[in-house]
Amino acid sequence: MKYITLLREGERISEVYLCKSKQTLMTKNGKPYDSVILQDKTGTLDAKIWDTGSVGIEDFEAMDYVAITGDITSFQGNLQCSIKRARKVSEGEYDPKDYLPVSDKDVDQMYLELMGYINSVKNTYLSQLLHKFFDDVNFEKPEFEAFISADKNRIMQGLTLDCNESGSTARFILPVTDTLY
Repeated sequence: MKYITLLREGERISEVYLCKSKQTLMTKNGKPYDSVILQDKTGTLDAKIWDTGSVGIEDFEAMDYVAITGDITSFQGNLQCSIKRARKVSEGEYDPKDYLPVSDKDVDQMYLELMGYINSVKNTYLSQLLHKFFDDVNFEKPEFEAFISADKNRIMQGLTLDCNESGSTARFILPVTDTLY
């Protein structure tokens, strides 16, 4: 995969990216075009589909993974992709880990830290409630890790819209928890 930060003006690319947003707009001449924001874990890229009805441009929506072929150009000092072909890809054609920035904090360490806080809760009822969630075999470290690293599409979509960085929720929760002790 060629990450967005590695793209250079003049390149032709054929890659899969996450479509963060998609809007149909009008040119000054009144012709419709699609304005798209593509994303991977290194950043975002403005993209345009100038001929929305052309052969090779299949239907896709925001938060879809899209295989695109396009030319990298520069517009007002920023890189932009002129999309020539686009198609929504299926699960298995991409690795969700490639499409969101991940926290620089270690997932295992954050999980251990959270479990330490949970184990130190003195209120019996609150402690029981927390242990009901975190001791449950259906909500152990693998689920926490999926939440932190955005391994699952549904979680990634929420984090993409809200935080733009996977792991940011836990990264903010842990310091708040720390101030309570």
